[in-house]
Amino acid sequence: MKHIVFFFLAVSGFCSSTWAQGNAVTLPNLSPSAKVYLDDMRHGRTPASEMYVYKQLQDGHKYISALIKVADANVAANNLQSIGAVIGTKAGNIWTVNVPVSQVVAFTTLGGIEYIQLDEPVFPQLYQARKTTRVDSVHKGYNLPMPYSGENVLMGIMDFGFDYNHPAFYDTTGTRYRIKKVWEMNGTGNPPAGYAYGTEVIDTF
Repeated sequence: MKHIVFFFLAVSGFCSSTWAQGNAVTLPNLSPSAKVYLDDMRHGRTPASEMYVYKQLQDGHKYISALIKVADANVAANNLQSIGAVIGTKAGNIWTVNVPVSQVVAFTTLGGIEYIQLDEPVFPQLYQARKTTRVDSVHKGYNLPMPYSGENVLMGIMDFGFDYNHPAFYDTTGTRYRIKKVWEMNGTGNPPAGYAYGTEVIDTF
């Protein structure tokens, strides 16, 4: 009798486990920034504001923006609506959403979503370099005798192994060569005045 009861319990446990696995909700995969945010929230830490993009919509509540990859559009839409998320652009199965900050933890457990990436802010890149390095002030002549635009300025660059015929070394028309001289240091030949090694190459490219 004991053997029969044990067998029944074992079979019941296996069936329950199998049923649970078959009906388990697959959680979305998270981007690294989303994982950090979630870990902070779960441990009562305030996520660093400079790492994420927050918005305040017309209802006055604070939202965080995200990009998601949808596995099931209907399920995802219903689940997002249930937590007060606002769906933005839809490009196939890639959607933009704004999620209430208070619902981020719930957001990361919603069904119908395959991947979640919380928006990260964009920082100044090379197009900002002129302003960051104050070159714009030089162009306008601030605290200088006159404005300096860089026109007719010769620059000396120490490098090796570059492509002399690269398009970057020509003007915008692609016809006027911008390099005046090259000093090849790893050889012998015609060194520049005052030096005894290398070869000076002048306008022969």
